[in-house]
Amino acid sequence: MDHMDQKDLDIARLTIESKLQASKTELEQLKAELAKQVAEARIAIGDTAIDKMSKAFTEFRNWMGVGALILGISGFFGYQNLASNVEKTVSSRIDAWLSFEKKGAILKDTLETERMRVTMDALVVRLERAKLAEHYAPELELADSEKSRLVAYMLEPTTSDLDFRDGTRVLAGHFGPFFFGDDPKVDELFAAYVAPNRSNPFRLNILLQTLKGYRPAAAYAQAILDHPELPGNDRQVALRALESTDSTAAEAYARAHLGTETFAALAQEEAEVLATLPADQAKVDTWLGKQSGPDAGIRPALILADKIAPLADSSLGFADPASKDWAIKRTAALVVTAIQNGARVVVNDSMNERSLAFRGQVAWGIENPEILFDKNDLLLKAIADTANARRIAPQVLVSALTTKSSRGEIFALQANLNKASLTGATFGTIDSSTAASPVMLMAIGGTNPMQASFRSRDGRWIEDRITSFQRFQDATLHFAYDEAFLQLARSKHLNNLSN
Repeated sequence: MDHMDQKDLDIARLTIESKLQASKTELEQLKAELAKQVAEARIAIGDTAIDKMSKAFTEFRNWMGVGALILGISGFFGYQNLASNVEKTVSSRIDAWLSFEKKGAILKDTLETERMRVTMDALVVRLERAKLAEHYAPELELADSEKSRLVAYMLEPTTSDLDFRDGTRVLAGHFGPFFFGDDPKVDELFAAYVAPNRSNPFRLNILLQTLKGYRPAAAYAQAILDHPELPGNDRQVALRALESTDSTAAEAYARAHLGTETFAALAQEEAEVLATLPADQAKVDTWLGKQSGPDAGIRPALILADKIAPLADSSLGFADPASKDWAIKRTAALVVTAIQNGARVVVNDSMNERSLAFRGQVAWGIENPEILFDKNDLLLKAIADTANARRIAPQVLVSALTTKSSRGEIFALQANLNKASLTGATFGTIDSSTAASPVMLMAIGGTNPMQASFRSRDGRWIEDRITSFQRFQDATLHFAYDEAFLQLARSKHLNNLSN
């Protein structure tokens, strides 16, 4: 075989290097195209883009073989050995890159990442659609293969916190609110992230908050609580999860630690756990009395009232009337404590949320407004009786429980006066002999702080400023709150529970 002169050899070398670079560039472009198309779900995985990439690899391999021929020793046998080794090396590398099994393979990693991102988006969309189809806590159907792949993805350290959170929401939607079994795949997540020696507090909190109804979570939550050296936030979330899965264990923990716990948020969680247990109220009251800081006499009392309120719901029937009566009186006492410390009802009328709140120095949201204020006459009577027993002026009580939103919704008290009477600045005495209808009472602020609206005996509609109250404890009070607003607030509350 003749030898090539130096000029021809240089030309061949440059030609081959140019071809090799072009092939490399095409490979990179095709890989990027594949990732883009899979991410946008425009082609199926393993479709024509993979064929194009394989052809590019083949061209790459062929040019490498030719390059070995020209740039290596020109002897035939030397070339055969070199070409064979180069061919094997390049083929092996190509096989590794194209592998779906080997971790770190270009194709595997690219496709797995893009497939899981598309899959995660699809699962979240399915979850939101299920919520639209159901009024409360929809159950999302999830095949075993989907669940296995989802959990494996969540176990990857490289998975983003956002995807991890969405994956946990999907699992919660799959199990629903009444799942009483266990699941080995979900246990893998708890074992990895909900442990005293865990290294990712965000994922610990997300799991315990979102899957707090998953019954086996109790053991993991208890393990967190058994380590007082762990951050207070982690232990607070663990106690909340434990209450959802094993209330007896949660009550025992709260009973043992309320009064000695130094992390304020966890102590509050302990008080909430004990809030509905009559035998533990002395311990809870001791905790209440030690609160300090802005709105210390308002926020803790309202948090506990909100916790007890569902038991005081007048629309529910209970086998034990004494328990319901206790819940009504206890809720009323806590609400009046907040009122004594300056709380009053306001409408939280921001752009993103409209809800009822009690305002002290700041506004504290009410979780159960439909229970506290929607035709709950027994609770309102208990509030009025407690306020009267504590010698709270009627003006203070009415001002605290009435308001008007910036959009015109009315939140007032309706009074059947019975033996009570009011004095109007213009009308004079307002009592059962002069008012032909119940009297609507509302605080409107400004120079006319307390207004009464009613129909007089001669048929006129009267609106007058109230200057005094007489025997107000004899009046029968009813909430006159905007029902559509309360229903909206209730829907938002239930939606928050299902998230």
